[in-house]
Amino acid sequence: YRGRAPVRLLEAPLIYPIDREQSWTGALFDIESWNTVAGRAYTHHHWDGTWFRDGEDARFGAPHRVAAAVTEGLARQVPTTLRFGPSPPQPDPVRHLVSCLMVTNGRAPLAEAAIRCFQAQTWPARELLIVDDSPDPALADAVRALGDPRIRHLALPAEGRTLGDLRNLAVDAARGPYICQWDDDDLYDPLRIEYQMRAMAMTQTEACFLSRWLQWMPALDAVSVSTRRVWEGSVVCHRSRFGRYPDRRRGEDTPVTGAILSGGRAVHLDLPRLYLYVGHQRNTHGVVHHRHLLNVATTRFTGARSTAVLRELARRLPLMEYERGLRALAAMPPAPLPPPRRPLTEVAADAERAMA
Repeated sequence: YRGRAPVRLLEAPLIYPIDREQSWTGALFDIESWNTVAGRAYTHHHWDGTWFRDGEDARFGAPHRVAAAVTEGLARQVPTTLRFGPSPPQPDPVRHLVSCLMVTNGRAPLAEAAIRCFQAQTWPARELLIVDDSPDPALADAVRALGDPRIRHLALPAEGRTLGDLRNLAVDAARGPYICQWDDDDLYDPLRIEYQMRAMAMTQTEACFLSRWLQWMPALDAVSVSTRRVWEGSVVCHRSRFGRYPDRRRGEDTPVTGAILSGGRAVHLDLPRLYLYVGHQRNTHGVVHHRHLLNVATTRFTGARSTAVLRELARRLPLMEYERGLRALAAMPPAPLPPPRRPLTEVAADAERAMA
């Protein structure tokens, strides 16, 4: 260089923060590693290597080695590492069908974003069953407009059913041998079902949970990586191991999770980015619960870092659509109290006739 202007060589973390080994082992998929390694960067090279790797490795963004643990009954966890190869198995459309079950009431703006996450999943053998006991037809109209045969919407009368009762109806109506909880107000990475199903196949287990997940608290301007525990909402499980939900309005999934864990082997994936739990004003649990989750989190991002993390997550999740949904939900009046409920057997009979 013979010019007169001075040249400044920028430090590597600003423009070239990762090497090819980090890229190929999922450093940018794990949000904690992303923040540490690439959080300051203006740009980074993805090291796809398509010209010399000849398709031997997975898509960019898909991690190859994932920390996990296997439990046998209620015994202690046995740590292991799972390697996800480049070519996912081709699931049998019947034996490996995953029924994602969504129970919703009056949160159509958020549920539509969760439906988008279902449609973006990479696991082909899947269905979404929506049990909706809201008098508002907005979600039914949105599902009808999608015209997606994998999505079924079951409208029930607004009779004040408990969440446990509604979840049991969804399980009974599921067509697949695998059950996946799909909450209407959370968001899911496109690899969620695939990686949980593959983890079960690699470990010869019939249930999979996430040991950590991501948490977004818009009112607190915070994103965090949760504490380590068995997160009930992340369950994917063979229906032979799936019990009945108790008649509760909240905490209904804790006894089901306990029965699954005590009944056999399960694998626990430490891959938080597969699931984004969102704490908002109309959650089953209130702001005190959300603050507690943030306080005990493994890693917390606030202010500018929270914005940066959300921008990174938006590459794979419909965050803008979800934020619009939050604003629409805040403007909606509270739902009126429902009339007295009918016996569950009558509701189940109506559901069978409707789907027939």
